[in-house]
Amino acid sequence: MHRAIISFFVAVAASSFGLAQPISKTPAEAEATIGGKTIAVKYKALSANGRTIFGGAGALLRPNTVWRAGAGSSPTTLYTNAALKLGGLAVPPGQYTLFVLLDPNGWQLIVSKEKGAAAQVYHKDQDLGRVAMTTAHPSTPVETMKFSVNAAGGNTGTLQLEWADVAASVPFAVQ
Repeated sequence: MHRAIISFFVAVAASSFGLAQPISKTPAEAEATIGGKTIAVKYKALSANGRTIFGGAGALLRPNTVWRAGAGSSPTTLYTNAALKLGGLAVPPGQYTLFVLLDPNGWQLIVSKEKGAAAQVYHKDQDLGRVAMTTAHPSTPVETMKFSVNAAGGNTGTLQLEWADVAASVPFAVQ
């Protein structure tokens, strides 16, 4: 009986603080073969659930912060079996963790050499580098965060992140 009463009060408190809606952490992957090489991003997708995601006061993600660009216990990971020129940054074949600097003057994709559990927290000294992202507004809000790897012709492509009212992308070339 006591457990039922406690559970009831916890549920009421959670709903009054906006915690009752589950936050999706669906495993997802975006992959493409470009120039005979594989480029993939593995991540856990978040859902907006009616929340304001990007912006100022009250937003889930605030300006001038480094965001891990995903959810859960697994970092968002870029895999490539080819050398890439990612928005001007030379990326050797391998595995990298992706972060995004949410700078109001222009988002930056951060490619980190750190992997696994250590990559849960951003460490600047592990940067392979940073590249400017082109941001736009999708025609309709994107409920569930998604990455895509898109061929753009020849050995080129685009890495794109979409969520809520933002679509951010970086061009790349397979070397």
